[in-house]
Amino acid sequence: MQRIESVMRGERVLVTGGAGFIGSNLAEALAEENDVIILDDLSTGKLESIKDHNNKAGNGEEKRVVDGMVKTPIYTRDTAEMIQNLLMKKLTFRIYRAANSGFCSWFDFAKRIFDKLDISANLLPVKTSALISKAKRPMFSALVSARLGKYGLEMPRWEDGLRGYLNEKGYFESAVKTGR
Repeated sequence: MQRIESVMRGERVLVTGGAGFIGSNLAEALAEENDVIILDDLSTGKLESIKDHNNKAGNGEEKRVVDGMVKTPIYTRDTAEMIQNLLMKKLTFRIYRAANSGFCSWFDFAKRIFDKLDISANLLPVKTSALISKAKRPMFSALVSARLGKYGLEMPRWEDGLRGYLNEKGYFESAVKTGR
């Protein structure tokens, strides 16, 4: 069996889940001979999994990020805390959506991450139509937690969730240590 990096050369490749274990290793293997775009909402993946891509972006190397797809970034700690609140309130059994409020494009999400980490990244927005993918992705997949408001509950904004995630993972501490 041939290794994937020896089969694919000069292609534009979209790796969904690129901050997870498998996705980050796949992206790294493909990046040597291909134009790799990583798409990950960091709900289970980790920024450190794609640190080489972050370092390249911080060194002025152009990084392409999908700009046409809109999503709701979700911080799992916020969701877990809301589930705990719902259980404590003993509300009627039904489906409750516990997603951070607000929405953004993947490009805006990536830009916000680099801004928060004070990394000057050369990000280039790429239209979804420029991607070659057999899997159709929804252009707008933002989530709204409307039912929570009826019970006086509200999810934090995704920007606050991002700040909480970066803080929890120690990124702000490392930025202080490195002088960023």
